[in-house]
Amino acid sequence: MARLRSLKTLQRQLWQISNLGLKPFLEKVLRLLPRFPRNKVSSQSVSELATILRSGLESKIDLLEQREELCVLELKKTFQNGDFISYQNLGRERGLIRDERARLYGFDPELVRVVGSSFLGPLGHSALLDVFAKCKALGLMNYERLLLVVDEARLSNRSLVQLWRDHYDFSFIDEREWLDIEKIFGPVTEKADFIRTTRGYVDSMSLWDEANRAWELRGHEPLLSLPEGLADKAQSVLVELGLPREYEFVALHVREDFESNRPLGRNASIETYLDAIKEIVDRGYFVVRMGDSTMMPLPKMPMVIDYAHATKKADWIDVYLWSSCKFFVGTGSGPGHVPGVFGRPVLLTNVSAPGIIFPYSTKALMVPKSFVDNDRGMELRIDEALGRGAGWNWSPTFADRCIQMRDNSSYEIHQAVCDMFDSLSTENLPLTTGQIRFNELRRKVGSQITTPCAPSFAERYV
Repeated sequence: MARLRSLKTLQRQLWQISNLGLKPFLEKVLRLLPRFPRNKVSSQSVSELATILRSGLESKIDLLEQREELCVLELKKTFQNGDFISYQNLGRERGLIRDERARLYGFDPELVRVVGSSFLGPLGHSALLDVFAKCKALGLMNYERLLLVVDEARLSNRSLVQLWRDHYDFSFIDEREWLDIEKIFGPVTEKADFIRTTRGYVDSMSLWDEANRAWELRGHEPLLSLPEGLADKAQSVLVELGLPREYEFVALHVREDFESNRPLGRNASIETYLDAIKEIVDRGYFVVRMGDSTMMPLPKMPMVIDYAHATKKADWIDVYLWSSCKFFVGTGSGPGHVPGVFGRPVLLTNVSAPGIIFPYSTKALMVPKSFVDNDRGMELRIDEALGRGAGWNWSPTFADRCIQMRDNSSYEIHQAVCDMFDSLSTENLPLTTGQIRFNELRRKVGSQITTPCAPSFAERYV
């Protein structure tokens, strides 16, 4: 009986995370267990605490864990196969399983949300914090508290994450502490692929698109802005790199990473962007190429700064570039998701997954890669490609479906940049016939993404 009371007390303390910070909460729980050290949370003590918590609930928890493991395996399979409807259904099912597990651990998932490194590690995922904040304000989510448990070793850009301090409760921990904490909170932390809403679990990309459109329709301003002094500080460094303060600039990031074992579908060659860069410069704008030193260096060009290879770099300079560019040209990778958080226009090129990327944002345009039927040697319409399972993920090959994915040509990228300038020069520019047709074909096969295709590319779908 005493053991049962202890278990219920532990569950109650877990639920009380809604009112306590993470470390004080753990210290309070540990005081219930006299044999544990009281002033330090060790790997062993937290492991024992997790074991005690499970006692009496072993069979229920094991069953739910097995169901979730099977669900995850099927999720991966359906995602890779491009079966997005099944992927969404399985995502909702896994969400309900996790909710049931959360309740066994003493959480009410309707009130408390715990967000961990799956949101804060990959750069694109960190922009999902914008989705949570907007959804809460729009009534698409209802929770009393959202706690971010941040492993500092996994942060992709600390300065960007720090800007959200006015919107969220943060608990910064080190890597060792994260391994400890995950033993307890791992089963109930949010996952970045499906997010709980007032109408159930929704895949993050569709929810992102919905939240951004609703936010814009209501006339709201971006939630984030630069802290005082950061712009001047960043400009001082960029002046040294050759960017005068009085000039506007376009930021550029082209994912390469050809040497790794990660999926290559989101990659492209920077050489195919040179004509577009020249177009931007000819219109009087500087170009700042972002990235890292492993990327292919740009040739020397006037008014072009290869910041990826600069010696003076900092994560807060990246934040300035994302937040202050005229517009951003990117590929289907993390950096392309950040400028929209600050309300900056984005042109996403070489999109390998047009069924799920890119979430809607103001003045955004996208250009998908081409999908070619290997047997006929003909380019597929967007609905044909999506209908055959291509374009729902970033796989480098769809050879098993006799489909080849081709990168955008230099001409297509150049024309898309011209489209972006046209879009920015005209308020409320109506969609072309081709853009409307592209949206219709995409919706026909279940895509919820509404970012318009660049008109020069979309015209082939008329």
